[in-house]
Amino acid sequence: MVKRLFWLTVGFWLGVGVTIHATRTLRRSVERYLPPAAAARLRDLNTALDDRAAMIRARRVSRRAS
Repeated sequence: MVKRLFWLTVGFWLGVGVTIHATRTLRRSVERYLPPAAAARLRDLNTALDDRAAMIRARRVSRRAS
């Protein structure tokens, strides 16, 4: 039973590490090959989405308070 728990834990953290490494590698590759104009548009889109998410969270909090 201890061996199973050990290998389950090792496998989980190995999976997390591989996922993080792959994500970083993919982001670097995309940034390297993406045209500057497209990168700027994506940054603007991400900013707009973050602003929208913050607005939705604030509205949700205000509804809970009232």
